[in-house]
Amino acid sequence: MISESIEKKELTNPLYVFIGLFRFLAFFLVIMSFLVVHSLMAFFITNEKKRLKVYLKSIPFFAQLGLLILNVKVSLDGTRGEVKQRLIVANHLSYLDVLILSAFYPSLFITSVEIRETFLLGQLTNLAGCFFVERRKIKRTEHTKQNELNDISEKLRNGHNIFLFPEGTSSDGCQVLPFKSTFFQLAVEANIPVLPLTLSYSGAGSEAVPWYGKMTFPDHLFRLCMQKEIYAHVIRLPEVKGDDRFYLAKTTQDMIRTTYERY
Repeated sequence: MISESIEKKELTNPLYVFIGLFRFLAFFLVIMSFLVVHSLMAFFITNEKKRLKVYLKSIPFFAQLGLLILNVKVSLDGTRGEVKQRLIVANHLSYLDVLILSAFYPSLFITSVEIRETFLLGQLTNLAGCFFVERRKIKRTEHTKQNELNDISEKLRNGHNIFLFPEGTSSDGCQVLPFKSTFFQLAVEANIPVLPLTLSYSGAGSEAVPWYGKMTFPDHLFRLCMQKEIYAHVIRLPEVKGDDRFYLAKTTQDMIRTTYERY
């Protein structure tokens, strides 16, 4: 209770409000720069393969710049080395996850149609080469699902990493939600390993990280900007290979749940 009251007092302090406003504007400037640069790339680089290659080289720069502005300090644990042509999976708490993972594991992300319809996030993810999939059961058909799998499989065959949040949504961080198995079929058909990553946060600002439910992006981002500092921890776990999507989903889910820590 004492720590909560201290945090609330700090967040109403004019100094923290000023810092938050400065960071918010600086972060917004990074977003606008990203949109301009990637819009120009989309206009001038008409070949999709070349365009995605350039996208994936520029994204880590913008991601690291965003983390610097938000004062997010990232620690990496586990095996190091280049990751190529992998299905990468992780637990999901916030759009901040995407910044962190993009900074160190350049990938094409699988996200939902709802994100495409979210102000700014929709434009950002579209110009980052993300795949938009329909998660709403009422609108999802077998034909839709197969088309999505075919489209993503093509990029995987071209040597790109594909990033998936198998929970299907961001959570409040209390626990890792059950993994959906559908897109693990990509690894089965391509005969490639799945690379699981565990992502957690600590520090005074960690409670502000989860973005879920009916939270709006601008309000949440401003609250995030007001935090003194945030510590993020990424654990790279052993790769998993198999010929059954349910096995891959259950195994990686158990691995991530076991190593997940909420501070």
